[in-house]
Amino acid sequence: MDKVLVIIPAYNEKKSIGGVVRDIRASLPGADVLVVNDGSTDDTSGEARQSGAMVLDLPCNMGLGVAVQSGLIFAQDRGYRFVARMDGDGQHRPTELRALLTPLEKGEADMVIGSRFLKAVSTSGGPIRKQEGLSSSARLNEYKPSLARRIGIGLFSGLLSILLGARVTDPNSGLHAMNHKSISFFAEEYPPDYPEVEVRVMAHKAGLVVREIPSTMLHRTGGVSSITSLNSVYIVLEMLTSTIVGMFRRVER
Repeated sequence: MDKVLVIIPAYNEKKSIGGVVRDIRASLPGADVLVVNDGSTDDTSGEARQSGAMVLDLPCNMGLGVAVQSGLIFAQDRGYRFVARMDGDGQHRPTELRALLTPLEKGEADMVIGSRFLKAVSTSGGPIRKQEGLSSSARLNEYKPSLARRIGIGLFSGLLSILLGARVTDPNSGLHAMNHKSISFFAEEYPPDYPEVEVRVMAHKAGLVVREIPSTMLHRTGGVSSITSLNSVYIVLEMLTSTIVGMFRRVER
């Protein structure tokens, strides 16, 4: 493994973080794992260290964007060639990290995003059912977004596809990988709150080559999502505003 760092932003993920770290180390034994502990009030930090991860403890809960950017600065300062990011709640499959990194290693993309809504294609050109590569237990545990979330995802997929002039199937994916060019760019500036949609806009304006590949999302193994029915409308409005404003912001390439 050529200088790879897996970044896991985590807030109160004590119940799941240990298993996530161990699974990553088993799937990518040559990679380093960094858990960015975003001011957790539980023992996320201790569990991560016991599982073999490096841990960066932020002084308080500063939000997902700050946690991810902190990991990218760490990666840039230490000369990592590639970075992968996944969540600490057990919803992403570490076995998919290799597929994310392959296009980067081949020079085919600057950033690769795991999409829950993109179908794999066989060598003969036909679609592959996403569940074909899953065990029976994983199929039962596969995450199905609520109707409200599907509507929100569809809204931002359509908006980004229009703004970027390219098809976007999963605007909110927390599973992605970057090469050194993308690491350097986003270490300098990264959206602070619910950043995934705005990241796509910034990458486009910076001329980064972004590619989506199929991925699978499972139900979380612990913790509670920060997105609830009470704050979802506010989050959608905030993301819409930041996306539209982001299209008019100047980006240093």
